[in-house]
Amino acid sequence: MSRVFRWLFERRLDKAIENMEKHMTAVEDTINSVYMMVRAWKDGKIDETNRFFHSAKSSEKNADNLRRETARILSGGSGEDALERTFLLRLMGRIDRIADWAVEFARILEIIKYSDVPEEAKNVLYEFTLKLVEISSKTFEMIKKLRESSHEALRLADEVEGLEEDIDAYFAEARRKMVKSLKGYDPPIVYLIYMSLEALENSSDACEDSSDIVREIIVRLGS
Repeated sequence: MSRVFRWLFERRLDKAIENMEKHMTAVEDTINSVYMMVRAWKDGKIDETNRFFHSAKSSEKNADNLRRETARILSGGSGEDALERTFLLRLMGRIDRIADWAVEFARILEIIKYSDVPEEAKNVLYEFTLKLVEISSKTFEMIKKLRESSHEALRLADEVEGLEEDIDAYFAEARRKMVKSLKGYDPPIVYLIYMSLEALENSSDACEDSSDIVREIIVRLGS
């Protein structure tokens, strides 16, 4: 067990640990539902699109509730470990942002699902969600490794950062593709699609932010 989790167990914060793990699962479920929603939309399966949209919202709400409950648990304690508790709350908050922005993307997709959108634009959004699934999965793996090995968690943090750099490059390329594929389309649709790209980018940014906080936690609590 890493020192990070020994610190939690020594303070009898087992419930906080349990909630943090449940929270990650809820966020992961949110991302997977958003991915399935985009895939269904791309394939013209509107009923499935609706189903996965509601699934994503439900998982995101569950994550929010778990984050708030954990915040109450961690809000107690002495002043001497306040910084450690703050780090953990920051980490949960950043992980929560992954789901928040993914659901924001899903809400935009819910608005445009019946609209005329070119296939290339659909494919760009689909590929982006695949990349979000990849980086979020790596982020969750990184955080789980905090339980076992801080050194391994640091290695995974570097991988998360590398994936985010790849996503930044894809984001730039995606915008160039959208300029061409959306030419002549209704301005509101063009605007919403660009907003959807921004939401996916922000979700992936939250993954990288989480890796930065993991590094801070490890430096503070040691390995």
